[in-house]
Amino acid sequence: MLKTFSQLKQYANRNERLRVLDEKDIRDVQQALLEMMDDFHALCERNGLCYFLTGGTALGAVRNQGFIPWDDDIDLIMPRSDYDRLRECVDRELSDRYWIQNLETSDACDLPFSKFRKKGTKYVEIFENEPERAGLFIDVFPLEDMYSSEIIRTLNGVADEALFLIASCVRMYNKKERLLSYVEGSPLEKTVRLKAAIGKIFSDRKDRNIWFRRCEDWQSKCRNPESKYVTVSCGRGHYFGETYLRSEIFPVQPVPFEGRTYWAAKNPDYLLTVLYGSGYMTPEDPSHREVHSLVELDLGPRKEEREYDQSDE
Repeated sequence: MLKTFSQLKQYANRNERLRVLDEKDIRDVQQALLEMMDDFHALCERNGLCYFLTGGTALGAVRNQGFIPWDDDIDLIMPRSDYDRLRECVDRELSDRYWIQNLETSDACDLPFSKFRKKGTKYVEIFENEPERAGLFIDVFPLEDMYSSEIIRTLNGVADEALFLIASCVRMYNKKERLLSYVEGSPLEKTVRLKAAIGKIFSDRKDRNIWFRRCEDWQSKCRNPESKYVTVSCGRGHYFGETYLRSEIFPVQPVPFEGRTYWAAKNPDYLLTVLYGSGYMTPEDPSHREVHSLVELDLGPRKEEREYDQSDE
């Protein structure tokens, strides 16, 4: 599901209507994300919420002790129990600056995970359904427990993958015209049309996100904090591609990141090998790096600017 939309972004990013982020833009985004991450980390520490770095953020922590130079996002994982508490904590303590965008808080959301968004900013991507509220964000993925029985675990995973495929097709159907306006004539046009056609069969006009809700209900059914395996079924590798041994993830450990200390998996090498393979320490070929393009970017006032303005009052 997420792989198709990642490929679509590559083609859409070449569209002249979009703003291509240069090195200065990416550095500015990274600095703004660090301010957000500091607030997120402090919130979790105050409320006993567990999280750890994943994806390119975990890779950057190991390889660069900070951001990968061309990376413009932060990816986190939270155990389901803590993930479910996050919104309440944000609403109670940080609602003046942040909000959680997910299937519960936004009818326009069509993603199976949460975004920790900063108010007063704009980070509008090409597939955004809610551009007026699309602030800079940190992606937060739920970590699910898995059944002990290998047979049940496998059957559960097959059903999980099927539900996500249907949800992805419905999502593509809902965005069909917008997607085709960016990728028409490209090799991905056929993929868009095929998946949109499948999505039309399963779409529900009364609730366009009913399939993602079913995905979330299904993936969170197993509640066993002692399970041997855990998974991020809504992540880049889906259920089977992001299955981890719990003993290699917990307890989480501190890791340096841009002069700060955040939380990482107990065995970062294990996590990154599952995600990227054993050669993850070798930097990507520049030609394979993602081009960062947006409809709109506005990072709002920086922390230093806000403090300066307050001292003037």
